[in-house]
Amino acid sequence: MKYEIKRDVVNEAELTITVDKETVAKAVNKGYLKIAKQVDIPGFRKGKVPKFVLEQKIGKEAILEEAAEIMMSPAYAEAVSEEGLDPVAPPKVEIVQIGEDEEFIFKATATLHPEPEIGEYKGLKLTKNKAEVTEKEIEAHIERTLDRHSKMVNVEDGVAESDDIVTIDFKGTIDGEEFPGGAAENYPLGIGSDTFIPGFEDQIKGHKVGEEIDVKVTFPEDYQSEELQGKDAVFAVKIKDIRRKELPELTDDLVKLISPVETVAEYRAHVEEELQDQAERSVNEDLRNQAVEALLDITEVTIPDVMIDEKVDSFINDMNARLSQQGLDLDQYLQYVSKTMDELKEENRPAAERSVKTEVALLDIAKREGIEAEEVDVDAEITKVALMTNSKPEDIKARLMENGQYSVLIFTILLKKAIDFLVEHAEISEAEAESEEKAEAEEEASAE
Repeated sequence: MKYEIKRDVVNEAELTITVDKETVAKAVNKGYLKIAKQVDIPGFRKGKVPKFVLEQKIGKEAILEEAAEIMMSPAYAEAVSEEGLDPVAPPKVEIVQIGEDEEFIFKATATLHPEPEIGEYKGLKLTKNKAEVTEKEIEAHIERTLDRHSKMVNVEDGVAESDDIVTIDFKGTIDGEEFPGGAAENYPLGIGSDTFIPGFEDQIKGHKVGEEIDVKVTFPEDYQSEELQGKDAVFAVKIKDIRRKELPELTDDLVKLISPVETVAEYRAHVEEELQDQAERSVNEDLRNQAVEALLDITEVTIPDVMIDEKVDSFINDMNARLSQQGLDLDQYLQYVSKTMDELKEENRPAAERSVKTEVALLDIAKREGIEAEEVDVDAEITKVALMTNSKPEDIKARLMENGQYSVLIFTILLKKAIDFLVEHAEISEAEAESEEKAEAEEEASAE
């Protein structure tokens, strides 16, 4: 076998491969034997049909096509290996010459893994935020925990307030006439949930159980029922029940139930430690994200369409998997958002291209720096998954090997270690400390 190579197009290699006559003759014979085992010809057993009879029955071209299939794959693989090429998709093949007594010549156009041009990636400038936990954050965490252990209690004498749940009967009229969908009994309404017409819930506040009131509202101009848009309505409302969330008191007894410690003081320290760990993980993750962004800024690369298409398909498959967990499918989702599959794919294309560019750049860093996914790295990741799923590490590994995901794990580890390398070799400056008062002021401003 011999070949010629042209690389006139970015990320492509055109191989013109010539297979010698002796190899052709052997392939033609193999092709004949393979087809002979598949074809039924009266008077002959399968596999025992003389060659000239088979040619008369199906034509010589069919045998030559089978021979070409037999020759192309190994010849292409050999040429790719000798040239050190890294194809990312099956080649486009064109047969130039084929005959029983002549050399077999074909062209194979391979789409290659892109080779990025990366600037100086050592010394990337990153900014490390402070991993600080404020007293306000500790209190908010404790408040959320208490909220999860709260209970709803009936309000006997008090009036309805924000965040209460009131049970009401109501009947709505417009110009004295009832309208469809304007009445209900024993309806649970969260005050402040904004589920009713604007102004309705506010008029419930301040009233007690047993009161009957008229609530006057105006339907929005964009209300879902066109016949009600902009109309003034009066709802006759009877308040039948008011329930309010009651948080438990933070005591040693409660602490023992909800945490691994035994006293309120220990619990506060435990919460602070947990939040500190979260803050430090968040800071480190932010550094890693900054490193990737900085790397992309100094990377120039042309991504083959086939790689972007595959990533888009991967995104869509992931979306479909998430939808299926909710009892939906892609067709239902597309109908709900009024989009076609082509529109959904086009919408995901920029993110897919960015994702592939990131992978290409990080893999190039790993190659340059001799970074590998070592056995200890693989074992650590498998052990992590095993602990999360309460499984045996060997079972996880076997499962990954069976479903073809082991190589994906290796790939993921390489990317992770490449990012680690960038962070380790970056110029990291500390972010300026921000006062708690300033942070609170900014938080309040953004809330407004």
